[in-house]
Amino acid sequence: MGNGRFITFEGIDGSGKSTAARLVADRLSRSYKVWLTCEPTKTWLGNAVRKSHEEPVSPFTEAFLFMADRATHCSEIKKKIEEGNIVISDRYADSSFAYQGVALESLIEDPIKFLIDCHKPFWIVPDITFLLIAEPEFCLKRVTTRNNGLSKFEKIEYLRKVHNNYLKLAQNEKRIRTIDATKKQEEVADEILEILKNLLR
Repeated sequence: MGNGRFITFEGIDGSGKSTAARLVADRLSRSYKVWLTCEPTKTWLGNAVRKSHEEPVSPFTEAFLFMADRATHCSEIKKKIEEGNIVISDRYADSSFAYQGVALESLIEDPIKFLIDCHKPFWIVPDITFLLIAEPEFCLKRVTTRNNGLSKFEKIEYLRKVHNNYLKLAQNEKRIRTIDATKKQEEVADEILEILKNLLR
């Protein structure tokens, strides 16, 4: 894929991953071609995903909507990487593995494996994933300061399960680097940029 790279940012709601992704993208853009993106995407498929958050849809329906959005997103990501961009995505497939892994846990055996297997035909494995880690209680306090209310995912018991799924993924995937999300935002960005020095040589 040329000289491009693919970097993803993950974490439960309130972990600061969106801020970290933006800060890192801003800093890297001084020296590299950078394309900052996010999931759900800002497309009609991404809008369908966001709509599913508000409707009483099946967990399977929601999981497959995320995958449909991601499959299209992957085509765009591949193109940007081949053009030599450093692609930074605020959320990616690990979000589905962690979040939908919880939603499907009462409906299917080993939902994370099921979701990973579904992604294999089309997804692009990131060069590195930064997982911002903080206790769910800490993150939920951050979320409650927002003015747009809580989503159905932003409940403490749900976030604890998602948090645990992320930790399991980090144990099994060498590409995932855990970052202490309780640090100041600039400190988090500095730590990530230091790790990226070797990858981007």
